[in-house]
Amino acid sequence: MDFKIHQLKGYIQTIYLVEENGSFLLLDGCCRPDVKVVESYLESKLNRNLSDIKLVITTHAHPDHMGAVSFFQKKGIPIAGPRDLNLMYSGPFGIVTYWVDILLTYLVALNKKRGFKNILFSRKVKLDYILTDLMEVPFFKNWKVLECPGHTIMDLSIFHEEQKLAYIADNFVSTKTNVFRPYPIWKPQEYRSSLQRYIDLGINDFLIAHYGQVKVSHERIKELIDSTPDIPRKHHNSLPAILMKLLKSVFK
Repeated sequence: MDFKIHQLKGYIQTIYLVEENGSFLLLDGCCRPDVKVVESYLESKLNRNLSDIKLVITTHAHPDHMGAVSFFQKKGIPIAGPRDLNLMYSGPFGIVTYWVDILLTYLVALNKKRGFKNILFSRKVKLDYILTDLMEVPFFKNWKVLECPGHTIMDLSIFHEEQKLAYIADNFVSTKTNVFRPYPIWKPQEYRSSLQRYIDLGINDFLIAHYGQVKVSHERIKELIDSTPDIPRKHHNSLPAILMKLLKSVFK
């Protein structure tokens, strides 16, 4: 393996910092407070600087994947992401979705006992690079972009073909014993197709935002495909049950 993956504990998610040929690739846009986490890790653990990050990728528009990108960009680091990134939080419905996602992020943080921090971020980002299916990641030619939507309308996975390794953001969530579908799932048919793509590409190792690096059998992926319902799980039809579950876990 000609690269190293550093795993950092973010506000509510695992941060993946790829070190390759003396430069760094941040595989997702993190939460707003995670800028300091990444900067501190580079300086104290690696004796490097934030400017050594060549590129930050945002895979989709959620607070723990897009929330820090504008702050990294202000520090001179280019940002790459999907073409439709800004659609998620645009218009009246998008504004409501943004605030619901902020609330859900805080509930997850409370459940993880991470405390209350400022996670507000701009709903619009001017991307330096637009990432499309199968293109090489800028500055990191061994990594390719996979368009794997379904969780939202624009999810990206970042794939290292030689290692059969992929960062898949939220397309799985995991515990120590199993992997599960995420919430929400905007487009179930596209989500099933995205999971099938992992099988077709022979991906064995997955970097998951809400756990860590795991091996997932193709049999388990097929089970998730077959058991994914046709009805989308979105805020308007699933949020009350999700909120009750999170509140019970926070205050149990």
